[in-house]
Amino acid sequence: MNRTRRFYSYWQAGKPGNKAFRDKGNPGPNLANMANLGTIRMRARDAIRNAPLASRAIEVDITNMIGTGIVPRFEDRLLTDLWIPWEDECDASGNYDIYGMQEAAVRAWREAGESFVRFRWRRLDDGLTVPFQLELLEADMLPLIDYPQLMNGNRIVQGIELNRLGQRVAYWFHREHPGEQYSSSAALADLTRVPARDVAHLYEVLRPGQMRGVPPMAVGLQRIQQMNDFDESTLERQKQASHFTAFFMRPVPDEPGQDPVTGEDIEGREMADIEPGSGYTLLPGEDVKFPDLPSLGGEYEPFQKISARALAAGLGMPYELLTGDFGGLSDRTARVLIMEYRRRVEQHQWNRVVRQLMRPVINRFVEAAQLANAIADDSNNAVRWVPPAWPYFHPVQDVQALKLEVQAGFRSQSDVIHSRGNDPDQVRAERQAEQQADKAAGVHSSTTIAPKDKPDFPG
Repeated sequence: MNRTRRFYSYWQAGKPGNKAFRDKGNPGPNLANMANLGTIRMRARDAIRNAPLASRAIEVDITNMIGTGIVPRFEDRLLTDLWIPWEDECDASGNYDIYGMQEAAVRAWREAGESFVRFRWRRLDDGLTVPFQLELLEADMLPLIDYPQLMNGNRIVQGIELNRLGQRVAYWFHREHPGEQYSSSAALADLTRVPARDVAHLYEVLRPGQMRGVPPMAVGLQRIQQMNDFDESTLERQKQASHFTAFFMRPVPDEPGQDPVTGEDIEGREMADIEPGSGYTLLPGEDVKFPDLPSLGGEYEPFQKISARALAAGLGMPYELLTGDFGGLSDRTARVLIMEYRRRVEQHQWNRVVRQLMRPVINRFVEAAQLANAIADDSNNAVRWVPPAWPYFHPVQDVQALKLEVQAGFRSQSDVIHSRGNDPDQVRAERQAEQQADKAAGVHSSTTIAPKDKPDFPG
């Protein structure tokens, strides 16, 4: 740790107001993180707890990335029958279903830069649909420790054990959250070794070879602090301005110690309280002057807007979604911005949530089902992932476009149904049931009118 403290690769991890360190050294992806991650996590979480825009950024990402959940559609209906009840049993703590766990894991990742899900194998007599559960762990549970050489020839880099080929073989977790203890130790004897196959690591790899994740909020922490400082100074200035002072001006006395207006002796400076909405009559020769009070002028709103735009750019989302300020934005421009943001969200959905989290979960789920003899060893475990559907921009136009794509043969009806977050088999079954019920009731609609060549449709 001592040799890494000179590397402050992130401004937000250095001393306030000092950026001289930003061009010192060229550390590798893991050496840079070793000196910075703890500080960045602390400041990112503090910003999310206290800065409205930081909190809003996290919520926008989670809402668009997860929504109601990224759902697996199994080709084997038997796996579907096992998965549906297991969705509510998956969490070892009992707080989430599988989609709530997706949300919590992504929230922990977006706040701290990474999160972990540990796979916990259960006994057959535990009463679970499949003897397998998940345990969600924060980034702090994996200490930033390095051990260059272990007895078996492996090495530990930032809490992750690698074999001689550089492959991940294990994670060394704290037994309890270090932030909940009076003291913590990074000795191997105080840690639990968990095989890598029993851990899903959710994070964004920004540099090749990077072992741990960096909070996305890191790029905006300095801007958030500047906005908060400007807010506080502006508010303090306006508070001071509200306590204004009035100066009563009188002519110079003819004789020392005598008031030229009243003729009375001047014993000291006279003070007067000015009440709001009151009127006062001045004596001959008196005048009142008020000091020039500070005003916001036109600098407050432009500064905050520019800062919010810079923050939104750093976080990879449109300014309008971050702030809720859609003033002056045309419908066409809004569509371009939202579509660009959607591409980024889909990148996270497929490259991180599905690839790093849900695929390992499904693989272990199928393995647990096979070990419990709930399915055959050669069962088809093919799965299709269905993220939450994006809302229509223009419902009529968008539906017409989808219809034309199907009619032109560019895509199937099932693909369209999947894209809307639904199960094609379930939709067909519901349509068939509706058609039969409509026919029995003598009701006809655009979806139940029988084709001319099949008068008894749906038969």
